[in-house]
Amino acid sequence: AMEEKLKPVDLQKPFLPVLHNVDVQIHEEPDAIRDVLAAQVASPVLWADTVRKMEEAGVMEIYEVGPGAALSGMVKRITKGITAKALNSRAALEEAAAANQEK
Repeated sequence: AMEEKLKPVDLQKPFLPVLHNVDVQIHEEPDAIRDVLAAQVASPVLWADTVRKMEEAGVMEIYEVGPGAALSGMVKRITKGITAKALNSRAALEEAAAANQEK
């Protein structure tokens, strides 16, 4: 069902690496991305493995944008090597963006 919905979608190669939490891999080709997105609907999320893969790749900070802090809380329980911050307001998002501009 999802495969059919995604067929007409014109996907492009991402300009930044996207780590998919359905298989903990980075996919660049539109057809592969389409397959992974379809699989995501009916597959378990490999969140802990995804966080560990990001840590191995040198990710030091993760920002959760939107209401709540569930994902950043999970990151903190999975690893101490990544700082996770929940940005659940426009002001928090703007503050984080300004701080990252200074780095």
